[in-house]
Amino acid sequence: MCGVVDGVPQDVVASKTTLVHPTLQDVWDMNSSGVAVGSVSVVEQFTLERIEFDSMGLMNWFKATERGLDVDYGTDLAMETRYWALFSTAGEFDSPDTWRWLGPLAWGDSVAIAQLVNDAGMIAGYGGVSTGDSTLDAFMPTHAFRAPASGEFDGTGIKLADLGVLAGGLHSMPRAMNQAGELVGFSDFDAQTTGGLM
Repeated sequence: MCGVVDGVPQDVVASKTTLVHPTLQDVWDMNSSGVAVGSVSVVEQFTLERIEFDSMGLMNWFKATERGLDVDYGTDLAMETRYWALFSTAGEFDSPDTWRWLGPLAWGDSVAIAQLVNDAGMIAGYGGVSTGDSTLDAFMPTHAFRAPASGEFDGTGIKLADLGVLAGGLHSMPRAMNQAGELVGFSDFDAQTTGGLM
């Protein structure tokens, strides 16, 4: 995982005790032990373009044009362009020095916000999802989630549990949680025929 320090991407070890705090943080709730939850923004490399040259310094791939810069000859063995993306996902802050990356709710949509934490450390929030239907996805569906008590998003699998929506709905969100972790909130339903009444 990567973070940003003074505007420069840095490698971040996926360990709760050694993570560097992300550049942007947004806290939504805090329990009586001082554990806070909200969203974090981290920078992650998402693609790499590599252009290789032969022993004569000629490009042996294609001519690359980006922002008016043409590259088709060179003396180096390779040229790399790295692209970075800003992901805003759910996070937990145990202290001023440690945090846990809870990650997104679904692949392809990084938006997730942890909204609630109780004194037992149970966490809930909402995040973006995709239905696979471009007409419905234009409404930017979100579902409520529950976060695991431990473990951290490491890019290999979703950690948050999708709590879903009522039949035909597109949006749900938790509003309150008791000490047993029971949630109340809202969900729209039958979004296609009623316009998503709640």
